Amino acid sequence: MSRINKILVICLQGIGDLLLLTPALSLLRKGYPKAEISILISNKAKDVVLGNPNIDELIVFKHENKNIFRIFKLLRYLSRKHYDLSICSYPTGLRSALAGYISGAKIRIGQDVWPLRKFPFLFTNKIKVSEVKHAVEMNLDLLKPLKLNPDISNRKLFFPLEGKHKEFVKELRKINHIADRDFTVCIHPTACAESRRWPIDRFIELANNLVEMFNATIILLVAANEKNIANEIEKGVKKPLLAMVGAPLKTVAAMIESASLFIGNNSGLMHIATSVETPTIGLFGDTDPRIHSPYGRKYIIVRSNLDCSPCYYPHLHGTLECAKLGRGVVRRKFKCMRNNYECMKLISVGDVLKAVEYLISGENEELKNE
Repeated sequence: MSRINKILVICLQGIGDLLLLTPALSLLRKGYPKAEISILISNKAKDVVLGNPNIDELIVFKHENKNIFRIFKLLRYLSRKHYDLSICSYPTGLRSALAGYISGAKIRIGQDVWPLRKFPFLFTNKIKVSEVKHAVEMNLDLLKPLKLNPDISNRKLFFPLEGKHKEFVKELRKINHIADRDFTVCIHPTACAESRRWPIDRFIELANNLVEMFNATIILLVAANEKNIANEIEKGVKKPLLAMVGAPLKTVAAMIESASLFIGNNSGLMHIATSVETPTIGLFGDTDPRIHSPYGRKYIIVRSNLDCSPCYYPHLHGTLECAKLGRGVVRRKFKCMRNNYECMKLISVGDVLKAVEYLISGENEELKNE
């Protein structure tokens, strides 16, 4: 491998996918301690790596800005940086691959997946995906051509939190009369897609059961445009709760770190929970927990046992045997074959409460609703 001084890492996905890349960033820095490492990311996920010591430069792409001149300006900037190496993270898509190619990097690494096989020139090194494995492991596989071998210390998710964020949350808890000894549960009732959302009425029933069984204090985490969901849950829960609506991501992460437990759908916040080592319960439907499960020590996955679930393999379609079934992606768009997201609806409140009891007792496992 030729001398590498400038590295471009590309991850234009959301919060969760970017966080699952952080172990690979740690290994990359360890292998090239003097190299300049830049990362091209989405604006909505920048807080995930803002303050990460393994990155020298953040290059932010604003998805909401469709101005062709701004896009051209970004691509011109990448081409003028004269990178020696570009790496497209999991899941490698055409947009990321094109950015890596336009950067002019001599060494270009990405996954060998079906959307890109029509464009063999995009990568100089293609990493085959021949087995189902966690996204963290797939990102680490991208570093194999560089002869970088991960160890245990390279496999931990990293979310950069500063003292000011922790102090703010400490004060917020104090104002809301939440003591350190209180059993606090952060609940995240939404997700980026409807297919990954457990019904809101179940979250209300769950919260009331947590209050009754454990005298829990509920902390609700929702985005600014989901205030109606927060209002609905607040009205249904018998004990006053703390609703954090549209709070900055670092503040949310600090609150999750301070909590006793996190419960939520498969989302970026679920991965933040394991990165800050908060016991986590993840509710899964269309996505494969072998790829997207919480990556930490204290977690439990709860999902139904439908034969069509999981079904969502966007870029791996046509690559892995389970993904070749193509049940979830029709003409590049996700479509539930049952048209009702039954895999999420079949998860009962009792299933989740059972997971809470398991996690409190110190057991980790995957729970399926038969």
